[in-house]
Amino acid sequence: MENHINFSQWFGIPELIAGISLRNMQGKNDVIRSKLAHVFQLSGEGMCTAVQTHSNRVKFVNEPLQKHKVDGFIARNKNIVLSIKVADCIPLFLHDDKTGLFGLIHSGWRGTVGEIAINSIKKMIQNGGNPLHISAVLGPSICQNHFEVKNDIVSQFHSKYVVPKRDASFRVDLKEMVIDQLVSMGINSNSIHDSGLCTFCREDLFFSYRRDKDLNGRMIAVMGWAESVA
Repeated sequence: MENHINFSQWFGIPELIAGISLRNMQGKNDVIRSKLAHVFQLSGEGMCTAVQTHSNRVKFVNEPLQKHKVDGFIARNKNIVLSIKVADCIPLFLHDDKTGLFGLIHSGWRGTVGEIAINSIKKMIQNGGNPLHISAVLGPSICQNHFEVKNDIVSQFHSKYVVPKRDASFRVDLKEMVIDQLVSMGINSNSIHDSGLCTFCREDLFFSYRRDKDLNGRMIAVMGWAESVA
């Protein structure tokens, strides 16, 4: 059984790796990053890692950064590998096919409310990107049926994305929020791909914080270029 998924086909460039570990890939986070680097033929020495705080902060990087307080990276340097960890939050992969800019974003509910996807596209534009040339992939994350919130935070979400339940809770569609944010920045909807995989539903494949609570682990997502083209 495979212990990872590669979404590279949605970018149409086999050398551009956009992958994520599955729950059967064993080891601590650094070990899993090393395993993914080996599987995808990425540069393990060029790995960027983050101390994720569920913010909307995105950083442009030109060299490997370790444990930087940020929730998203944008890069152009093909020797750099971007990595984040997720367990219900949306791993958002980005690529501009004209400039070679690529990005990996951790969009949890707070980051989604804070429009981290918009900040990411703005950061790409600041570095020469053009929304008309950007493609996006939303990796495995929690679906609307399982992302429930209470009255204390539901007001932070536009009613368009909220479905009330009978027990005074609400279901929120975070993926649709992110897609709409990308479209609002000028990205063609045909260039946005949703993996359609729910971390909560697919216990056989993924960790889920909402499902497993404190017992869960994390998946590691990576994005970068195979060493043969770096």
